Amino acid sequence: MQAVINLALPVFAVIAAGLVAGRFGLMTASDSQSLNKFVFRFAMPAALFGLTATTAPPGTEALALAAAYAVAGLTAIFGGYYMARFLFPVSKQEAGAHGFASTLGNAVFLGLPIALTIEGWARPYVVLMLVEGIVMIGIGAILMAPREDNPSLRTRIVEAVMGPLRNPLVAAAATGFIFSALGGALPSSAERFFDILGHAAGPAALFSLGLFLSTHRFPKLEAVAGRVASIAIMKMAAL
Repeated sequence: MQAVINLALPVFAVIAAGLVAGRFGLMTASDSQSLNKFVFRFAMPAALFGLTATTAPPGTEALALAAAYAVAGLTAIFGGYYMARFLFPVSKQEAGAHGFASTLGNAVFLGLPIALTIEGWARPYVVLMLVEGIVMIGIGAILMAPREDNPSLRTRIVEAVMGPLRNPLVAAAATGFIFSALGGALPSSAERFFDILGHAAGPAALFSLGLFLSTHRFPKLEAVAGRVASIAIMKMAAL
């Protein structure tokens, strides 16, 4: 229990610091947006590339882990989609968002900062992030896409495949694994660069999460309680 407290308390304390900064007007919603851009476009991709480029590429064990997570994720996303269609008066696009939320976790701003601090957690976690970033985001994009323009199935599939690959996090991790598989070795100065920039990702992401929570309005709980409960059950039980 003490080990859990030692791990979790600093993480949530940094989130709380961001929350306090927003509540007391020390930082604003626009500051949160700037921090998010820094984390998503620079710091976290640097951390992911530095991690994957300097370690051996995934083996059969990692592939088995990825396959297991993909099966679980697909079950949850389609289960969440059809649950929303059956239980709530929502459109197909809203049901798609419901299924997507039933699968997608806060992998970047909460999960990865924790994984990077625990010995042995980072590499398998990155494998799961790639599954989430490519498979889940791709399927989610199809389910949530507007139907007004009625694009062809081929167009929707191509966009679902290419969309995640334009994600800086997916691109950085995949490029790092490819670099490692080809036998590349980073110069010590380059490795240090990615290390310095990557170490900024965790604290900035956690602080930004707290700042976001304190500077954005959310719908009243009674208006969305049923949908939130069904998403939580699907994500925390089924997934």
